[in-house]
Amino acid sequence: MYVSAVIGVIAASWLVPAGSVIGAAVVGVAIAVMATGIVLRVRHRKGPLCDECIKEMPLDAADEAQNKPRTHRQLALFHSAYGTGRRTQATGILTLLLTVAGCEPLYLAVGAQLPPEVPRTALSLALAACACSTLVMRTHNRFEPWCPFCRHDGRGGDDLEPAPDPRGGHGRPVPA
Repeated sequence: MYVSAVIGVIAASWLVPAGSVIGAAVVGVAIAVMATGIVLRVRHRKGPLCDECIKEMPLDAADEAQNKPRTHRQLALFHSAYGTGRRTQATGILTLLLTVAGCEPLYLAVGAQLPPEVPRTALSLALAACACSTLVMRTHNRFEPWCPFCRHDGRGGDDLEPAPDPRGGHGRPVPA
């Protein structure tokens, strides 16, 4: 649902007339959508797995983290953007700069004359970065115990943790 909201705001930012009141409202909505993405990322980074993440967990999570290309790419992308404190800061600063560069009302307030494509492109890139960050953070939170890249960050040993027992250790499946 979050990605749909991002796509809708990107489309709206390109469809509204430059310098209009509606354009300023779209920028406000875009900032609200990005703030929502930040809350989702913090919750997925620091909190426990949500119901949706638990429902989407495969039974062979260790194998998927290692061998499924899409999951493996998302885990690698997470570590390239958030693997260390400096990378996290750099990603945040870049997103903030793109957001400020995408504020068309700011350009109008200071009297800068730029083609409308410049702030629209910056805002679109900021929104896309937020959506990608949210998706890869969610994926990493689900697969963190089996993430092959976490081992290189000094947070784990050489052996991958086994997949959890779907029976819950009681001889029968855990109720969903």
